[in-house]
This record gives sequence, C-alpha cells and structure tokens, in this order.
Amino acid sequence: MSKPGNRVRLTIQRPSGHLLDQFRYSSPPALADAMYRTGCMRDIKTIYAPVKRVVGSAITVKAPTGDSLMVRKALEIAHRGDVIVVDARGDTTRALWGGNRSRLAASKGVLGLIIDGAVRDVEEARLADFPIFARGIQPMASASIGPGEVNFPIACGGVVVNPGDIIVADEEGIAVISPADAEVVLAQIEKVTERDEAWVSAINEGTGSQLEEVDRLLEYAGSEIVS
Repeated sequence: MSKPGNRVRLTIQRPSGHLLDQFRYSSPPALADAMYRTGCMRDIKTIYAPVKRVVGSAITVKAPTGDSLMVRKALEIAHRGDVIVVDARGDTTRALWGGNRSRLAASKGVLGLIIDGAVRDVEEARLADFPIFARGIQPMASASIGPGEVNFPIACGGVVVNPGDIIVADEEGIAVISPADAEVVLAQIEKVTERDEAWVSAINEGTGSQLEEVDRLLEYAGSEIVS
C-alpha cells in the first residue's frame, strides 16, 4: 500500500527525445507567452551565470521537512537527460544540495537541479558545469532521515510539476510543460515567434512604436490623457 508523504516511485513515463528536441530553442519568456502567462515558476533563479539552457524530463521530489533523504534517492535513480525538481516548501534555512551532489549528477548526465529551497557550494556547481536554480543559498546542510516523496506531483515556484513533465530553464526563468499539452504549446510558440519577428522588423524599419495600439488600449480602459 502506498504511503502518502513517504514513498518512492522508481518508474515514470518520460517524454521522447524527439519531443524534447523541439523545445531546445524555446526560451521561458516565449513559453510563458505561448501558455498564456502560466506554467512558469516564480522566485527561483540560477545560482550562477552564465548557465546553459536546460531542457529535460522532471524527476520530482517532495521534501516537506527540509530533509534531503529523498533528494539523495532521486539522484540515485535519475536517468541521463533528467532534471531533478524539488519541493522544499520554500525553506532556505538549510541546504538540500551541495558540491558532491553537483559533481555526481553531472557525471550521470543529469541536466540540472531546480529547488524551491536552498543549496550550497556554488563554485563547485559552476566548476562541474551543473546548472542549479534555487530560491536561496545556505551554507548549513540538512539531515537525511526522511520523510518525503519521489516521483509524485509537487509544487515548485508556484507551479504544479508532475514526474515526466518537460522542463525548460535558463537565466530568464523556468517553464514547465505537460507532455499532453506539448503539441499545442509548440504550435503557439510558432505564433509567438512570428509576432516577435514582426515587431523586430517594424522597429528596424522605424514603424515599431505601437503608439496607435497603446492609445486604443488606453481608450478601451477608459484612461484620461492630459496634455
């Protein structure tokens, strides 16, 4: 019988490599536009820069008491191309990840760590070329006694993350895409790209002020313009 709050799922369904490849050139801001301003985490940022873009499959961890036992289990079972995503409930009083875990994760081909909590050993992560996105940095380590969960739904940075979700993360933010929604999001990304390219062309041609559109929006909002 499953034990909510204290359980580990070893096997998950991951998106195909072909599907992940289609998101490699999509930035989190473009994805936010494509998903109508949803699906992007808040208040979680890379701990060093520059950092390479991460596009992979989510391994989820719930660490409700600020304990790293389930983080260690997730690192053990993670596959090449995975991204470990940790729900530490925003606790930054202890670090659930450090330099040795960064080195081990990089050696296994894990693409990155995202944690709604704290980490330490920033320079070691940088030297390992291992991208980390966190709420904070904290030199004090955590215990490893449990409980927690691996590969069950979590909340991270205000977004629900399920095991196997597509993660796109870089210095501009973190986007989470359900594989079930991927094709629709990709179609929307094309429209966002076309829109942005049209704006750039208009700016380069000297016609990109958008003043008429702004005035129409102000009129619709009932705004008063005082000369």
